[in-house]
Amino acid sequence: MLRLFIAVSLSAKQIDQVAALQNQLKHSLKGVRWVKQEGMHLTLSFIGETDPEMLDTIKEIMNRVVTPFSKFKLSISGCGVFPGPSRARVLWLGVEKGAEELTDLAEKLAAGLAEIGLKQEGRKYQPHLTIGRIRQSLEEKMIIEYFLAKNDFKTETAVVEHFELLESRLSSEGAKYRVLHRKKLSAD
Repeated sequence: MLRLFIAVSLSAKQIDQVAALQNQLKHSLKGVRWVKQEGMHLTLSFIGETDPEMLDTIKEIMNRVVTPFSKFKLSISGCGVFPGPSRARVLWLGVEKGAEELTDLAEKLAAGLAEIGLKQEGRKYQPHLTIGRIRQSLEEKMIIEYFLAKNDFKTETAVVEHFELLESRLSSEGAKYRVLHRKKLSAD
């Protein structure tokens, strides 16, 4: 079985900017497992454990879904927590430019994957970049004072030219990712 998901990558500059924010926060927010730079991506669809025989069909869906999509601009801005400040488990950054395109792409992928029996999560897609997972409970005051106070954070704008099917291999050192398929968006 392969653990699969479909995602959009950030530019190298955007990753550096997010990593700089993480470094600022590390001193104040203890007990957070920070997402490594090589793991920074915007998930469009988490497929999960999948039979390798499904790979070609998933690639076909990606190829079919991309037809109406052109390259688009993406910037990361603002911050939040799931499920909320009093019970925060995930630290995330929002999407400013490109949120509508990411949502449309995610919805088209979900519909295509559902056609072949790969049901997606029941909740509405919310484009976001996970930057940390809270391992030890943090006081709501700490979350508000140190993380949510960074709501003015913003990356440069970059162009999204493709999206990828990735395999995630879990280990004690965190997840390792391998690109299985890359689909370019049209130049229009």
